Amino acid sequence: SNNEIYNVVFNYGYHSYIEFSKGETIKMLAIGDTVSWKVKPVDNKLFIIPLEKNGKTNMLIETSKGRSYAFDLICRSAGESNNDKKDVEAEYSDLRDLAYIVRFYYPI
Repeated sequence: SNNEIYNVVFNYGYHSYIEFSKGETIKMLAIGDTVSWKVKPVDNKLFIIPLEKNGKTNMLIETSKGRSYAFDLICRSAGESNNDKKDVEAEYSDLRDLAYIVRFYYPI
């Protein structure tokens, strides 16, 4: 949806990517914080690596298929918890939110 904002949590020091549909390439990319985030489009993928711990920014993309995407990018360190619990279940719950691959699929 053109009104959707996708929240994506990344892991500090790890590469991740966003994959668009086959044949869809990025025509326009704007990112708020270009110092703390490195992005590189390759074919239908956008590779992303956070360069600063706990970084946050937004990113806007328009593609060759006329689609628009808005993202909130959030970086956390591996194993960093958003709560004071230090048990294994809480840590696993926080790690589940980290994204390594985000894919968009569209019906043919």
